[in-house]
Amino acid sequence: MSQTVKIHGTLLVKNTTFNFVGQLIPALVAIVRIPYIIHGMGSSGLEFFCWSGLCWGISVCSIWALWGPPTPSRRLFLESRPIPLKR
Repeated sequence: MSQTVKIHGTLLVKNTTFNFVGQLIPALVAIVRIPYIIHGMGSSGLEFFCWSGLCWGISVCSIWALWGPPTPSRRLFLESRPIPLKR
């Protein structure tokens, strides 16, 4: 019993617009606020901000290199309960 979903052009445009705006607003806020945050941190603020961004980027790339992108089957495997062993 499979169901087919028809996506109309207006629905696709509406959802694409919501996704774009949902990513654009935080990016604009970050562009405006990050200089104030760095200035508020003092003279070592820029150095700390750069190092923390570098460490975050390396850690994310390492996770993707080790495990690859998340997939539904991997998510199901990780969320599944362990199977009890029969003795």
